[in-house]
Parts: sequence; C-alpha cells; structure tokens
Amino acid sequence: MSLFRTALLRIPRALPATTRSISTLDPLLYTATTMSTGSRASGTSATVEGNISVDTGMPKEMGGTKGPAGGMSNPEQLFGMAFGTCFLSALGAVQGQTAGAKPLPKSTTVRSLVSIGKPKDGTPGFKLGVELEVLTGPLKKAGLDQAGMEELLKKAHAMCPYSRAVAGNIVRTLSPPAPRFPAIATTDPGFARAQEVEIRLVDA
Repeated sequence: MSLFRTALLRIPRALPATTRSISTLDPLLYTATTMSTGSRASGTSATVEGNISVDTGMPKEMGGTKGPAGGMSNPEQLFGMAFGTCFLSALGAVQGQTAGAKPLPKSTTVRSLVSIGKPKDGTPGFKLGVELEVLTGPLKKAGLDQAGMEELLKKAHAMCPYSRAVAGNIVRTLSPPAPRFPAIATTDPGFARAQEVEIRLVDA
C-alpha cells in the first residue's frame, strides 16, 4: 500500500527573508509522524510509534454529542498541548541563557486556551485564537519581578518555533493571568487573504 505524505504550505506572495521550510532545516533534528483517519467529528489520530492514540469528536459547542467530557479529543486540545509544551521549553531556555539567573522550577506552567471560530473580517472558513497564560507563582520563585517576567515572555515568544510558525496567522495573546499582559498580543485579520496555499502529495 502506498503511503502518501501531504504537505500543506502557506506561501506569501512576497516571501520574507526569514521564511523557513523543511528544506532549510540544517541540521534537521527530528521529524514526528502521525496518522489521522476519519474526521475531526469522528476519527482517530495516532503516532506511528503507538505511544499516543486519541479518538476525535466534535465538542458539544460545535454540534457534537460527546466532546471532551465523553472522552473525545479535538485538534484544538492537541494544538494547545503542543504549543504550551514548546513554549514552556522556550521559557526555560531563555532563563538558562540569562547570566546569574536561577533555573525555572519544575512547577513552571503554561496554560493554553485554543479557540476556533469564524473570522470577524468575513474571510471564509475558520480561524484559531490562542491565549498562552504563564502562571506567575513559579516564576517568582526563580526571583523574577513583573518586568523580568514580561521580558522572559517576550524572549521566549521570539524563540519558540511554534510562535514563529503561526506568526500573523492566528489571534495570539501571551500573558501572566494577573495582571493580563496585552502589550505583545498580535493579530493580523488580513493575513489569510494574502496567502496562496499549495498542497503537495508525495509518494513515499
């Protein structure tokens, strides 16, 4: 049976100098492979190694009958875990590069809120909204004050590959829960209209 790998690329009409693709990763450190069948309304997604396998279903808010309460996962949950985990690593890396700084404690926590809905600007289809909340308690244990926490978030945001991947294409807010920190929130409702999408099927 042939295995097809689908590559979905969002390519701006004028490619910025920092645009990266799989061909420009040197060295390429790791590639995760997953298989998804069915649909987000009724399907299964799993890693090829078998360490992760989830059944997907629509949340009740989107017309589903079970949703997370019924044991069904959805792409928003999975994306939130991936983004949050990666951002958590970026926080630790940035802190580790700061001379004289204490390491972040293991209790450091990123809470991801991933929403899906219709774009307010009338763009067809759906768009994601993401909020990343970094709990302040563990950061304070590392000796960070409010200014230090804000600087840490900004630098982690610049380092995190997930932040880079979605830059300009989702509503993204990074903030300690209290007080909220909207200074580095970004949104670009015109981005989707400026994209050309190419889909390639490669027989592997």
